[in-house]
Amino acid sequence: MEYQERTVQRVFSIRFSAGERIIDCLERLVAEKEIRTGIVLFLGAFTAGELVFGFTQDPAGERTFDRGSFNEHREVLGIGGITWQDGKPKVHVHAGLATRQDVLLAHIVEAAAAGAEVFIIELSGTGFTTTALL
Repeated sequence: MEYQERTVQRVFSIRFSAGERIIDCLERLVAEKEIRTGIVLFLGAFTAGELVFGFTQDPAGERTFDRGSFNEHREVLGIGGITWQDGKPKVHVHAGLATRQDVLLAHIVEAAAAGAEVFIIELSGTGFTTTALL
């Protein structure tokens, strides 16, 4: 196990309008505000999105991703983290996406907002070195 003790630096409250691309917008804000590591919390609704449900790994270590998409209104509750990879911000988010009686739990590659409220909690330090899914 590896751990780091952190303190909260800044907190950002963000409101997304219909059609805005969640991950793209968040990564641009993270770069602009130079947020090196943090927590992303959000709730709202999406109208479309690209997802990863998991992956399989062959003996050589190559990953095959189980991808999917949706094109209907889904209520969303999610959490993620902020790191940097190759000099660029990486927002890695997982979420539960629900329709009336169907719930998906997945990694969000990208999604279009119907409307959403997002909070970024910036933490001290520079973050772990991670290998993101995408």
